Amino acid sequence: MSFYWSMFCILCAAISAQAGKGFPRKALAVKSTARYAKPVEGTLPAGYLDKYDTCLVESLAVDSTGAAWFRITAENGNGWVHANDVRYAAELDDSHIAQRKESDEDRIRRLKTLRNHPEWPRRIVRAVRKCSICMNMTREQVKASWGAPAHVDTAFILGLGFYRAWFYHDSDAKPVVVSFVDGRVIGWSGNTGK
Repeated sequence: MSFYWSMFCILCAAISAQAGKGFPRKALAVKSTARYAKPVEGTLPAGYLDKYDTCLVESLAVDSTGAAWFRITAENGNGWVHANDVRYAAELDDSHIAQRKESDEDRIRRLKTLRNHPEWPRRIVRAVRKCSICMNMTREQVKASWGAPAHVDTAFILGLGFYRAWFYHDSDAKPVVVSFVDGRVIGWSGNTGK
């Protein structure tokens, strides 16, 4: 699959260059990805691109395994990233920019909360940084990671008794229910990452 994707990226780059849309071209990171000093897998990353970071693609290279790499320039430095981790952003609309702004504001909110709670265990801090949840989190820790719930309700399960249910929506707009007993997470439905 990666061979075909690499060939597709090279073909698209060649067609774009012929159509007068050569390099540099604006691009958008579609997921958090490592940025390397050389287009070689297995070396230590020189930095990272966060999801929705914008960058300029300056050139294209293919390594010995056939994987396509883009040489990029971003706000936090330049380097090489896998071609399948960024997409050309010529057709960027306002929704991508709004998602990035929301993502940045959410990350800042999470980091501020973590600074106010240095006593939280490491696994909780990691979960909040990754915008995910884990068992035994308190309500405050879930709020720090995912923000305020869309809806809060009380439910009853035979054998368990009453519990609090917080309702969220994941990135695919599917409902996620987080269940609390005595103020601690006892389970959830759906993904742990929002």
